[in-house]
Amino acid sequence: MRETLNWRRPFTLTLILDLDCSREKSKIVASIREFETQLKASTHPVKKLIHFLRIFLLSNGAQAKEQIVFSVVFDGEKIDFVNFLIAGLRTAFLGVVENVAGGGELGALKSDTDLVKWVLSHDCNPSTYHVGTVWNSLAEIHNDRKLFVEISAFFDQHSDLHQFDPQNIKRLVEQMIAVRMPNVALHPDKKRTLLVLRCLDAVLFRLVILLIPTIPAIFFVLLMGWSWISLAWLIPIVTIAILLGFAGFIRYGEIAEEDLELWPDDSHVRRIVSAENVGGQNQITLIADIKDSFFRRSIIVIALWIADAVSRHWYRRGVLAGIDTIHFARFFLINDNTQMLFLSDYDGSWGRYLFDFTGVGSLAVVPIWSSLKGCPKAKFLRWPEVGFEERFLPFTRLCQIETQCWFSSYPRLTVSEIKRNEMIRSGLFKQASDREILDWLALFGGAASV
Repeated sequence: MRETLNWRRPFTLTLILDLDCSREKSKIVASIREFETQLKASTHPVKKLIHFLRIFLLSNGAQAKEQIVFSVVFDGEKIDFVNFLIAGLRTAFLGVVENVAGGGELGALKSDTDLVKWVLSHDCNPSTYHVGTVWNSLAEIHNDRKLFVEISAFFDQHSDLHQFDPQNIKRLVEQMIAVRMPNVALHPDKKRTLLVLRCLDAVLFRLVILLIPTIPAIFFVLLMGWSWISLAWLIPIVTIAILLGFAGFIRYGEIAEEDLELWPDDSHVRRIVSAENVGGQNQITLIADIKDSFFRRSIIVIALWIADAVSRHWYRRGVLAGIDTIHFARFFLINDNTQMLFLSDYDGSWGRYLFDFTGVGSLAVVPIWSSLKGCPKAKFLRWPEVGFEERFLPFTRLCQIETQCWFSSYPRLTVSEIKRNEMIRSGLFKQASDREILDWLALFGGAASV
């Protein structure tokens, strides 16, 4: 059911695999570096499907095991992508996965089909998956960027356009694009099937929410022998009782648990910082232990389920709870739900991103992160206690780990630029009022001051 309703494209594939303890770490890292080198040099079509890709090592002291994580955001159906991946980067990919427990047998598989099946069988679905640019394929992102550049250059070359009315300006632009980029006019709208799946997903989510108070209300009506019309007033009462009970459960657990402070050492911070802010985009990879209680393990499962639903249904246009810099973000509960793994690809600096976490994005952060061991406390999973911000940023540094391989197919494009370019393309070859055309022209900024 989850795969059926996964209308959010691009998809993601993540492998979290136990390492063979007999392998030398230096050789494992070397195989990851080799994969990155071959990926960057590759001319195989698979490269045209990859948005972001990362490979890194997990050292789980508490779990007494080493793991390797391979995570990619890609276009197309999952099975088709894995087939392309194996066809285009088989040797480099095998060089990485042969380091996992039992991985030595992978090279002896009789066919690529068997290897594809192995990869798909180890795929881990994220508990929460946020897509900042929903339905934008890699080809569309690059073509939309080219379209923006072409139109901007056209405006720069024709400074006299201010004498024309908006309708004529747009007509001239469309004539130019029809000649220089004829395929743009034939660009299809987003698949209707995806829209249907999105609506079905929204209906099912609301149905699940409605069933939470309805089922106990029905049970109570049957138990008491009341008329079914009693549900009209009983469901709201049950809803309020559930919310109050849940709030009380949360607050009691928050008060009762120990406030454990954890701080990173300077050498760890220096090592992490050395690989940051090398371009317009950044990545962050964090692993943290979940507080060891039934209360917290239950809370974080619920919080991630709600976060995923909120991202799907309310934050689809490049902004997540006020944060407009996230391309893709994934949360995973791993190792029997004892740890949380967080992967994010974002614009700008680490400082800007993490300050957004405690500022405009606190609604999306505090309910999840407050369940992690060492994270400062919050009240009712929503309101940080005094000193939260001062402790939270060092805490994230403590949890942050190195990423041995990170690849972006559009390292100079921001989320805002991708969404702007999409709006420019969608506005072409469509009837529009003068006001709508002026709004469209405003997307070009100074280049369109005509």
